[in-house]
Amino acid sequence: MANIKSAIRLFFFIVLTLLLLPLQIFMHICFRNSAAAFIVPQLWHRSVCRLYGIKIKVQGVPYQDGSVLFVGNHVSYLDIPVITSITPVRFIAKKEVKSWPLFGLLATIQQTFFIDRSRMAAAQEKEKLAKTITRGGRFLLFPEGTSSNGTQVLPFKPAAFAMLCDDELTQKPAIQPFSIKIAAVNGAPPTSQDEYDIYAWHGDMDLAPHLWTLGKQREVIIEVIFHESFTLPASPERKALAQQCEGVVAAPYNNKNFKVAA
Repeated sequence: MANIKSAIRLFFFIVLTLLLLPLQIFMHICFRNSAAAFIVPQLWHRSVCRLYGIKIKVQGVPYQDGSVLFVGNHVSYLDIPVITSITPVRFIAKKEVKSWPLFGLLATIQQTFFIDRSRMAAAQEKEKLAKTITRGGRFLLFPEGTSSNGTQVLPFKPAAFAMLCDDELTQKPAIQPFSIKIAAVNGAPPTSQDEYDIYAWHGDMDLAPHLWTLGKQREVIIEVIFHESFTLPASPERKALAQQCEGVVAAPYNNKNFKVAA
């Protein structure tokens, strides 16, 4: 029965994607630099979450008063539909994501900023990203550089904050840390790594089997906590920024009594 449920969900996932993909390509071409370009992606992400039984509980409010960089922990490729269901953003991702089947195309037409993380390209990429952020918008960064197993926040890499210290960043965005937590799987808090792995996608996991297993579940509840935003200092230091953001994002994991309001 569980396999039938997963097959049905996969079928509707494919149908949904085939229906909305041409429309989003059109919107991406015609309205690339406007809010209209995010209408279809947000519809797709919300539909995917509903289809796969991903319920989202939100604490705090996403920043709305201008240009912003959201900074948070990364648990799964599913973080993307979860976050975009809440607020439209442009993701900052490694360039390898662009070549992923289907998800690479979806990331491209959602105006994801792809970064070449090779040492030779680092300075040029940092400057290019700083210029892009200066023009304004809503961006999102996962500074861990990879996804975790869902039980902890990995160290934030100071290099991920380098563009915030670049001279090309003449208009500094607000910074808003956020935390993503797996609150429940099939009605109860996860107690084993296997249960965390129903949502968490990490290490050398393959995408297709993970999505198939997710499709068998009744529901997964994800908590997203938007913390207090702050402004960058006049001369930001990337290591200090990484430590500050990591401390805020990790707080709900370190505080066992932390609960998101119902």
